[in-house]
Amino acid sequence: MTHYPTMEVPDFEWDTTSEHCEDEAFQLMRTMWDVVKAKEILRQDEREIIKIGIEGLADYVGNPPGPDGKRKLQMMMISVDWDAILADVQQRLGRFNLSIPLIAITKVLTSPPHEGQTSLFIIDGWHRIAKAKMLGLEYLPAVILTVEESDSILC
Repeated sequence: MTHYPTMEVPDFEWDTTSEHCEDEAFQLMRTMWDVVKAKEILRQDEREIIKIGIEGLADYVGNPPGPDGKRKLQMMMISVDWDAILADVQQRLGRFNLSIPLIAITKVLTSPPHEGQTSLFIIDGWHRIAKAKMLGLEYLPAVILTVEESDSILC
C-alpha cells in the first residue's frame, strides 16, 4: 500500500445538499460515480488528509485558452470551465477553494500487466486542480475512498 504524506487544512464541511446522482457526479466514459454519496461517506468516516502532487493530474485539464481564445487540442482531457476559474482567481471569489480536499477513488486494475493492482482516480476537484495549475501550485489536499467505498458510489 502506498503511503502519502499528510497535510493540515482549515476546518470545512462536505457539501451534500444535492439529492440525485446526476446533480453531482463524475463520469468517465460509461462509468459514473456519485460524488454526493462519496461526501456522505467522508462526513461519517473522517480520514487522513493527504498531500497529493498535481503535476500528472494537471495534464488532464489541459491549459486555459490563449489570448486569442483558442485552445490547443489535447487527448484524454477532463473538461473544466476555464473562464470561471480565471474569474475566481482574478476576483478572489473563493468558488474553487483549494483547501477542500480532492476526492480520490481506489480502482482495482483489470488489464495486464497491472491486473490486480490498485490505482487512484480523482472524482471530485478537477476545477481545483486547474486553479492550482494556473497558480503554479504543486500539491493539493486529498482524501481516498477504499475499493469497497468506491464501488458503493457507482451510479
